[in-house]
Amino acid sequence: LELEIRVVTALLSVYAKCGCLEDSWRLFHKVPKRDLVLNNAMIAGCAHEGRYKEAIELYKSLESDGLSPNARTFVSLLDACANNGSLLEGEWIHSHIKSCGLELNVIVGTALVNLYAKCGNLDFARRLFGRLATKDVVSWNTMLTALAQHGEGKETLYLFEQMKKDGIRPNKVTFYTVLSACCHSGMVSEGQNYFSSMRRDYGLNPI
Repeated sequence: LELEIRVVTALLSVYAKCGCLEDSWRLFHKVPKRDLVLNNAMIAGCAHEGRYKEAIELYKSLESDGLSPNARTFVSLLDACANNGSLLEGEWIHSHIKSCGLELNVIVGTALVNLYAKCGNLDFARRLFGRLATKDVVSWNTMLTALAQHGEGKETLYLFEQMKKDGIRPNKVTFYTVLSACCHSGMVSEGQNYFSSMRRDYGLNPI
């Protein structure tokens, strides 16, 4: 049975990623006893298709099925709310994350930073980012992108320098964000320097 659920989960994810969410739902409802992995896959599928209300309803049904959400559950929910600008629902999910003690988990924390930044609360996104005890390159890139998209060019560059000081190696996403910030803020010489550094210091091909 466990193997069958894994196969269904994989197939369900493929349908969702290909835009066939109704097929995913049909598979989902055919499984009599659904585990958290299958539920998470369905929530992620709804999030991928921008159907955040369905994702939230599915999350609400977890408890009645005797299941407890994990970091993956919350990340999908937060991404769905962030992509739809649904701050109220995102804040509701945030309250549940706190009760589960996952607020400062690096993956969940990064998703929270993304949520608040995309919903216009940059100050709170900054505070959450500062509270993360552990930050990976995805966390840094998320905060850099938030600053750049809000027109905070100088702060973007300052944070980028802090990222390097913390020993985090930037990737192409990092440099794309930094270069975009330079472009939109009219910092031509800084942008040229970072573009040169991209290949010279990190071996990253800009193409």
